[in-house]
Amino acid sequence: MFFFFNNGSPLEKLTRLEYSDFLKSALGLMAYFNKDSFTTEGIPKSKKYYKVLGQLIPKNQKTIIFYLTEDDYDSKRFHDSTGQAYSAYDYFYNQFGKSTIELLAMSTYGMKKMVELGYEPGSLLKDTLGMELLNKRKNEEYRFILGAGVNKDNGLNNTFGSWAELVDSMRNEVRTIKSIPIPVLPDLKALGISLPYKLEIKDDLISLEQDICNTNYIAPEILKNLDPQKYYDVIYNNLYSSSFNPRMFDKDNNEQLENTTLFQIAKNVYQKKRGRILTFNYDNALEMILDKNFPSAKYQTVYKYKAEKNEYNIHIVHSHGLYSYNDKKHPKAIVLSTYEYLRGYFTAGQYARKKLSDQLKETNILIGNSVSDYEEQKVFFTNFKKNPSSWHFVFMKKNAPSNKWMDDYKMCYFMRMGIIPVFFDDYPDITEYVNNL
Repeated sequence: MFFFFNNGSPLEKLTRLEYSDFLKSALGLMAYFNKDSFTTEGIPKSKKYYKVLGQLIPKNQKTIIFYLTEDDYDSKRFHDSTGQAYSAYDYFYNQFGKSTIELLAMSTYGMKKMVELGYEPGSLLKDTLGMELLNKRKNEEYRFILGAGVNKDNGLNNTFGSWAELVDSMRNEVRTIKSIPIPVLPDLKALGISLPYKLEIKDDLISLEQDICNTNYIAPEILKNLDPQKYYDVIYNNLYSSSFNPRMFDKDNNEQLENTTLFQIAKNVYQKKRGRILTFNYDNALEMILDKNFPSAKYQTVYKYKAEKNEYNIHIVHSHGLYSYNDKKHPKAIVLSTYEYLRGYFTAGQYARKKLSDQLKETNILIGNSVSDYEEQKVFFTNFKKNPSSWHFVFMKKNAPSNKWMDDYKMCYFMRMGIIPVFFDDYPDITEYVNNL
């Protein structure tokens, strides 16, 4: 229940631009639930329409254009190409109810306006709303987008480094290059020194990163410039530590493996005999699980310079490159450093960007992926602005009750780019859900 909407419509305080954005998102979500298409592209120009919202393309039916007249903002209406006028709140209430209308309205507000309207931290959304939207339109098949978090499952019994650990490892390597005069910070943790949470300690390298680019891509770029071989060695050693044991990807050797999300994703595409998984991870852990547990699975691993083949119904797309465990000498098209990112995303036709855009043509579930990468967000945002009926789901663990406002904000933030967060009490719950897909 929204505290600040008890006495009025959630649409009343929307600005003209916010109202237009709300209608596009709502019409797109309606089309998504009905398995139709709603797009803002390819609409014939006509003086008849004051402000075009987009066109609905129902299956085997005539296209319907939705638009606004000059008076529609004040009356909170909109029109279709037959001239029919609709009350926005009543129309969408009949489509998907009050809670979803409120969520869509909130996703167009900034936090400042939400607070001005009476929002209290943690009071915005019920925990189950994302799951309700996921279950509202059951797909026969989901695509998956995987991030590094999917490899952190303890049941894999292998230690994969995190993104932060990888970047820190590269910083440490840069600091050891003697030709670069970077003072090395003492290991405060080893010295038993703890720092206040808000105190930031940075050396000349971190200052340089912030001055040049202020992203996580710059430390890898510096190391690659100074010592290319060390750059690739750090990536490989971060992926596969000295304790890495590929035997643990065989359920006969690892009784916990079936309780991991990565195993359940492999089982899902194997049982359906089709699927498309885009992964930002460089490792071939998913392929090892398929090979050792589902040897008859017919799949293709894809990366830049290796074209997809139609004879395969299962594709595993490594859009940021591949670094296989058994092939240390041959990293494939890695995207990690600044200029690797710039080359991978600077136009729509570049491999990393194009593969993600292609992936979004069907509904995806994002797992182990916090969608924090700036380039990834831009692709989702651009896709959603053109195709408001393109919706996807990101699985996340709930924050502590004291930080419930963070889950609320994530819902509003990601909904603006067509991503619906689905919150779970703990990571095993995600695995169980994937097992039942």
